[in-house]
Amino acid sequence: MNAKLTAEQHAIIRSRELGQPLHVQDDQGNNYLLIAAEDMPQLWSDYLHSEVAKGLADIKAGNIVSWDPDKMKLLARNVATVSESR
Repeated sequence: MNAKLTAEQHAIIRSRELGQPLHVQDDQGNNYLLIAAEDMPQLWSDYLHSEVAKGLADIKAGNIVSWDPDKMKLLARNVATVSESR
């Protein structure tokens, strides 16, 4: 499904700094981020680079844990369960 923006909404989105999402809240209090489709690849790339840099900094600081696939699967399941319950 594609939603259509009003001229006012489009102007607000275009007036934002390139790559910056627009925080939107509906009348029921649900929060969303609205971004231009052409900005998504750069935002995703920036996010991945940031997270890798954090991980490398943690490794350098000695903040590492031993590899335990079962523990990681359990953590992922717990996170997914919490996300589904929202």
